[in-house]
Amino acid sequence: RGHIVILAGSGEPAEVYFETVRDLTAQGWTVWVLDAAPDPVGGAAALRNLVDNVVRPSEEDAVLVAATDTGAVTGLLALESDPRRIDGLFLWAPRLVEPLAAEARTQVKRGLGRLSPSSEHDWVRPDYDLSTRATLVEAWRTANPDLRPKRRTWAWFDGQAGALVTTLSPPRLAAVQTPVLLIGQGEGLGELCRDLGHCEPRPLPDGVPAHLATEERRGPWLEALNVFADSAAAHTL
Repeated sequence: RGHIVILAGSGEPAEVYFETVRDLTAQGWTVWVLDAAPDPVGGAAALRNLVDNVVRPSEEDAVLVAATDTGAVTGLLALESDPRRIDGLFLWAPRLVEPLAAEARTQVKRGLGRLSPSSEHDWVRPDYDLSTRATLVEAWRTANPDLRPKRRTWAWFDGQAGALVTTLSPPRLAAVQTPVLLIGQGEGLGELCRDLGHCEPRPLPDGVPAHLATEERRGPWLEALNVFADSAAAHTL
């Protein structure tokens, strides 16, 4: 059927997608998960390298990218630079606003980019039940010290904000011809879908990320991903 590349969100271990990979593989897809890169530009380059040198799809294979959180901008950047390699972009709960943008720019200009905002803290072992799907992120961080997040710096937030401004400019979005399915709600989503050349919006209530939610919420999300991927594959035939 083709390939699905999942872009993990910032601070999210790729391991939390094991269940999703299993479900999609059972539907006939070859699935890859790419950890979040330190910056969107580097993430887009890593995505292109993965597709070109690891996935290596045939001319008949569809390649769909599914992304959430900061991975959304990474996916959009990859579309702009090499649209021929991606047949569809599936976005859910994308991070489209950086609340710390102005302060991060100021701190970087002051030469304080290596410091972290006061809102950033060292990881602390949770003292609650980690047996549910919703707690998978913390469960993996608890089990594997290598997956525990480090404090994000002012430079990181400034880089994210800059990538958002560049990537989400209406002229650049209008040039995107690849089909996009945008799932979620909140600031900027409706405008993003209107600015994109071929975008279908679908609402998704706020709450636990869909891939980590109960089946009542996760099931429709997974079905939407399957149907959208099927549509992308059909257009490559």
